[in-house]
Amino acid sequence: MVCVLLCGTAASQVAFVYSLPKTALKIEVTVEKTIEKPGEFYQYAQRYLATNNVITAEKTTCKIVSVNVTAQTRPNPAHTYSLNSLVNKNLSISVDGEGILTGLNNFVENKNIEVADETKAPLSKHQPATDLLPLIEEYMMASSISKMAEGAAKQIYHIREGRMSLLSGDVSVFPQGSAMGDLLRRMDEQEQALAELFTGKRITSLETATIYFDPAQTAVNQPLFRLSNTNGVVAADDLSGSPVYIRLNVDSKSQVNSAVKAAVALYYVLPVNGTIVIDDGKNQYFTGEFTFPQFGTVLPLGENVLTKSTRRVLIDNTTGRLLGIE
Repeated sequence: MVCVLLCGTAASQVAFVYSLPKTALKIEVTVEKTIEKPGEFYQYAQRYLATNNVITAEKTTCKIVSVNVTAQTRPNPAHTYSLNSLVNKNLSISVDGEGILTGLNNFVENKNIEVADETKAPLSKHQPATDLLPLIEEYMMASSISKMAEGAAKQIYHIREGRMSLLSGDVSVFPQGSAMGDLLRRMDEQEQALAELFTGKRITSLETATIYFDPAQTAVNQPLFRLSNTNGVVAADDLSGSPVYIRLNVDSKSQVNSAVKAAVALYYVLPVNGTIVIDDGKNQYFTGEFTFPQFGTVLPLGENVLTKSTRRVLIDNTTGRLLGIE
């Protein structure tokens, strides 16, 4: 489908309106969040389990696992033009669904463009399960924490003895088939739950934040977001986290020849490539090359192209580049 935008209230005032493209960036940051929770009996780990490898205080840490950057095409308000008339009345301005120029008589299908939310997307929060004490009733009713810890330790050793008896075959009734594996798995789960009452546990989850970045200048060295140990990805101005920077290097700035800007002309772009680097000053999380029409050179086709001999002009609506004249 081709969209031809018209403005004006009378035939003499009709104008064709189109935009040249610009490149915006969709940045997806995946963070691994680890929550360390101490066990209720961590003070008794050495006494009953003979281990000092325990978590003694609640702690949350976040680290970046991956950063993925994709390009999105948007109309460039700084390079939106109107063309009052065409020499060849058989020609018409062709734009896509966003009003971005695709040429003359160059019919294209409307493209689906994701609506960009300029704020950080909500993070998926992992809700840890409520701690339950996997103790038998005798120890749940104990009057002291020490007595409860002693009971938990006894249950751990009882499970270990039962596992050893199963593996050695020293039982009166031996489980058959898959029952053996199921029984051992349940015993492992029970032992782990009891052991975590002493050693503590770690809950790990992955969270993804989406950030939309619209490069507006050729030299960018600014915080893109910050990484907080408590909240993961936070806004660039949130000082609770450490900054992660975006750096953009491109070849040249956008230029339009003012001498021909007022003439009847159709504009296209000589886009430039730019390198995007995302890092925190120590670790580099992403580097890649993209095409940026907004930093390229804008040129006119001129009236001689808009003649009766021209049948079609092809312009790439993602880069603004002239593809051909037929």
